[in-house]
Amino acid sequence: MSSPNRRDRVGSAAGLFGWVTLAYLAGAVLAWQSFGAGVGPAFFPPAGVTLAAMVLNRRSRWPVIVAAIVLAEFAVDLRYGASPRSAAGLALANSVEPLIGASLVLAWCKGVPDLRDRSDLARFVAAACLAGPLVGGLIGGAMAAAQHDTARPVAVLHWWAGDGIGVLVVAAPILLWRKQSHILRARLAETVLVMAVTAALSVWAFWIEAPPSLLLLPVLAWAAFRLDVIGAALAGAVLAFAANYMTDSGRGPFAEMNLAQPARLAVTQAFIAVVVLVAMLIA
Repeated sequence: MSSPNRRDRVGSAAGLFGWVTLAYLAGAVLAWQSFGAGVGPAFFPPAGVTLAAMVLNRRSRWPVIVAAIVLAEFAVDLRYGASPRSAAGLALANSVEPLIGASLVLAWCKGVPDLRDRSDLARFVAAACLAGPLVGGLIGGAMAAAQHDTARPVAVLHWWAGDGIGVLVVAAPILLWRKQSHILRARLAETVLVMAVTAALSVWAFWIEAPPSLLLLPVLAWAAFRLDVIGAALAGAVLAFAANYMTDSGRGPFAEMNLAQPARLAVTQAFIAVVVLVAMLIA
């Protein structure tokens, strides 16, 4: 009996390692290709993947997740020209960040958070979207500042904002999936329509440089009322991808601000966070 059980545990750990590695690689490459801004990606979806993986898995499996982070981070950083020393520092930052965030979430929410509950949502935001990314930013921001000759506070803010919004819009749908995915399946056509309209309006609002909230809040409210919290979170993810891409491309109101590019992108994350949280609270 013990041998099959051991094989099952090894297979399960290997599967966890594989999907975290692949998701991290895909998200990190996308971030560097589409959301890069001098001191690194402005919006980092893998932060949400690793946070959700740790929250949903017992602590004995966290070393598997950390190993996946380190492997994927080294692969991406070396591909984009970082030194081995810098890659090691960034791997450390991206490992410590979800460890802190997940530990606080599980402690403050007394287990896996139910993001349909406002108190759990508030604790999740404080722990996973603010505290964890801040610690990661203090480590990773210092490495990025040294590598790119940028002021450390700017690099820390850039990291904190980019990873914080990555956790909010990526981890939230993952954590809600078991409880609310049936809503999306029951209204599949409407789900696809909401996401498509969100993407189109996000690009259009930034292209014509209209006040984004005027166009985006109604469709996010639609997602919230019809598709509940998971719909609002998924629409927020679509908005985050589109808004960051357009801002980094020099489009939209935030691209015109008299700030350094990393600071403009950090302001973009703040806007996204407010809009997404409002939609999730409406739901």
